[in-house]
Amino acid sequence: MQNKVFCVAELVAFAVNRNCLCVQNVTSAAVIDASFVHAFIASLSVIIVSELGDKTFFIAAILAMRHSRLMVFTGAIAALGLMTVLSGNYSRYY
Repeated sequence: MQNKVFCVAELVAFAVNRNCLCVQNVTSAAVIDASFVHAFIASLSVIIVSELGDKTFFIAAILAMRHSRLMVFTGAIAALGLMTVLSGNYSRYY
């Protein structure tokens, strides 16, 4: 599974690098924007590919089949927000 993740990230990096090489001769601001886009797309693609098979995804899908999709979505987003706040506070103090 990890090989597939790195292949997707490399393909995205290659595509963005080709655009970045074309932009480098124009301005340095454009290169900074292209490098940000490169990092953003690469990290987003790796996270999407790695989290797609996460058990939370399957649990939410099963719950959405039995209960209201809006309630399942709201609960999943609330849990994500709560865990983000708790993790941030934990990492700050420990």
